[in-house]
Amino acid sequence: MPLAFAHGPLSHIAAFGRPLPAMPSFEEPLASSPIGTPGSENSLSWYKAQYEQLEAELADFQASSKELEAELEKDVEAAEQRERQLKEKVENLGYEVEEWKVS
Repeated sequence: MPLAFAHGPLSHIAAFGRPLPAMPSFEEPLASSPIGTPGSENSLSWYKAQYEQLEAELADFQASSKELEAELEKDVEAAEQRERQLKEKVENLGYEVEEWKVS
């Protein structure tokens, strides 16, 4: 059963007390482009460095996202178990009410 959130799809993050991992912003400018003609050694090393930096940021983001996903799954499982317990309690109390009505 999917969860419903009152204030949008990301509002559940605040409920768990942990923000989403920071995702690299593509709006942030990368280090200034290399000086020299395209295809020069300087240009190639600059692009390689940018690629490695973005690759490292992506790996960090994926790792923290995986941790958050595991934490959220644990929280959902706990909530579902609590819901089952409460439904069982409601059912038992319903039987008890019926017994009192008969008595």
